[in-house]
Amino acid sequence: MNLINSDETYLIGLTPKQKIALFFSTLFVFANIYSPQPILPSLTRVYNQTPQTVSLIISLPLILIALFSLMYGCISDRYGRWTVMRWSTIGLIIPTLLLTIAPNFSVLLLLRALQGLLLPGYMTTVVSYVNDIFLPTERGAGMGIFAAASAIAGPLGRIEIGTFSQFLDWKAGFFSAAFDTLIAWILIDRVLPNEINPAANVSLVVRDSSPKENFKITLNSFYDHLRNRHLAGAYIVGAAMHASFISVLTYLPFRLSRAPYCLNPSQISLVYVLYLLGAVAAPQAGRLSDSIGRRFVLALALSLMLIGLWITISSSLILILFGITLTILGLFSIQSTATSLIGDWANKNRGTAISLYTFFYYIGAGIGTSVNAIIWIQASWTGIIVVCIFSLLIALLSVAFLC
Repeated sequence: MNLINSDETYLIGLTPKQKIALFFSTLFVFANIYSPQPILPSLTRVYNQTPQTVSLIISLPLILIALFSLMYGCISDRYGRWTVMRWSTIGLIIPTLLLTIAPNFSVLLLLRALQGLLLPGYMTTVVSYVNDIFLPTERGAGMGIFAAASAIAGPLGRIEIGTFSQFLDWKAGFFSAAFDTLIAWILIDRVLPNEINPAANVSLVVRDSSPKENFKITLNSFYDHLRNRHLAGAYIVGAAMHASFISVLTYLPFRLSRAPYCLNPSQISLVYVLYLLGAVAAPQAGRLSDSIGRRFVLALALSLMLIGLWITISSSLILILFGITLTILGLFSIQSTATSLIGDWANKNRGTAISLYTFFYYIGAGIGTSVNAIIWIQASWTGIIVVCIFSLLIALLSVAFLC
């Protein structure tokens, strides 16, 4: 680990061992978010619920992640990124483990909601942690580590649950997820450094001021970030892109479990192996955006997603998988680039800037999944794709005129 500017004490990197710890802690925590997706059709039968009701175990945690990301951003600005990451991860182990003994759908949904309350403690904070710890010229590459881990986390969580569902029991998959989360906590606690400069050299709050004054300072910080057109553009891109992507992946299992495909949960979960391509795309997109510019890479990645979604309208399973592949490549290229752009333009109170991005990113996914539940009933897969393409066109306009 190297330090520059002793007056400001910026951290500018991690050792190889610490980079590995960052990768795997992100991998294991993020795997919890979407892991139930492959078993949604099975849960409709087990609990005698409609697809719209069962999809709440995806959309409700996403909405809670969005709402509580704002709180965690403020807390991490005051108390430090590492501390918040550490405590939220150990807390996450509890509801994840309890999912293995959930007696009914209501309890299952409640425990997923508790996961949604705790997940942003790591998810929001780790982005600020990475932005704080790397130099601006290396930020894209550093964010690539995070984006690659989150890319692999997608298939990891889904394949775990899907495989256990097929060969043992889906509840056993949640036990495995709890064990993974425990490993993540050990890596954070024992390997990752407690950052020297948690608030990007500018504290969000004044420690001697009153709670009322701190609250006012926090609101002003949010307002300042939202007035920054570059940050506002990134927030719109994040919301539109994630709303489209998660809607597609939430209703894809319902489509593939029906005729003419009739895939089982284990087979459906293998579709998410395509996420591994995101692990390749994210670091490359981050490095490319460091050299040729964030906006250009964002526009290319959004165009790739648009083409991919349009292809999935086909009835051919091969073409559907090809379209999903392009969509995944686009998504993770956007993710690493947009978060780097926020690091570029948020010169102070970076924790709140990142928390706002996380808020829009996940509120977009939560609302998108809920709205598309209605679209699924009325217009099936084609209707969902039309709505998603419209969302991505809005994102492209944001890149052109705001970012």
